[in-house]
Amino acid sequence: MRRNLTPSMRLLSVLGLAAILLLPVGCDLSSSDEKVIVEQESPALAEAFERVRNSHGTARLGDLITESGIPVGTWDRMYSFSSATEESLNDGLGTKGLDWSGLPFMSDSLIQVFVNNGKVVYAYSDRNPRYAAYRGATPDSEVKAVERTAAGTTESDTYWSIQIEEFPK
Repeated sequence: MRRNLTPSMRLLSVLGLAAILLLPVGCDLSSSDEKVIVEQESPALAEAFERVRNSHGTARLGDLITESGIPVGTWDRMYSFSSATEESLNDGLGTKGLDWSGLPFMSDSLIQVFVNNGKVVYAYSDRNPRYAAYRGATPDSEVKAVERTAAGTTESDTYWSIQIEEFPK
């Protein structure tokens, strides 16, 4: 049974098909409408990192994130940005037009961004202590306590800090 289309229905069909054919290949229509809300630092995550530091041990980054209970969901990369602006975050992540809300005004904060398949899934402001993965890290990256000596001091001025395994340069 063939259905007869009215002239207005034919026009709408033709216009709809034309609109689809005129879209640029690879155009990302969703990026300009997306909004990322930068959350406040999670005390539970800071405590998880502190336990590793205080025990002078190691842990898997994904386990620490899960243990903290922050609502990251599925992620495959974590990146750290210092003194981040909306423009620097979009440039660094290769995203276009993401609207970032809740960015801190303090320049000593880091923004930790979690990405899954190139899409930002969670971000938070990391004030202190800061644990950075500027080149990026994965859920399987090792988090380890590292003994360091304060610059310009003697060996007796050592302290422990956290180091996150990053991608190679």
